[in-house]
Amino acid sequence: MRELKLQSIPQGVMFSSISETTKMKLGDKGIKFGRTTGYTTGTFSTIRSHCMLPDTDGESVEWCFLGKQYDFSRKGDSGSFVLSRFGELGGVVIGGTMDNYNYLTYVTPISEVFQDIEQRLGYTVHLPEVDKS
Repeated sequence: MRELKLQSIPQGVMFSSISETTKMKLGDKGIKFGRTTGYTTGTFSTIRSHCMLPDTDGESVEWCFLGKQYDFSRKGDSGSFVLSRFGELGGVVIGGTMDNYNYLTYVTPISEVFQDIEQRLGYTVHLPEVDKS
């Protein structure tokens, strides 16, 4: 598998296709391109936070990402895909909060997003197949 060099991705470069998903593990590096912060990298933490989301009936339990020397996301980045260092789709940014030292970014695992779509709408989610020739 080809690894993305997170430090070398220039501004303005977009991924042409995402054809695989992954489950992030403690210490995994992630990358996202957000409307507010652009390209940022962060580290997946096994911290799971109980979040009360605006305009919802209850709470959700979300993953936390921490930025490396800066914030992984800010207001306006919600909905951004989080990719692994191999370009696999890992999750979706849903929000964040400030603690005493860091801005914590909350990410919903993509497997849970797909499962919710399938349960609520009755559709099976498939990523596009990529011609690797």
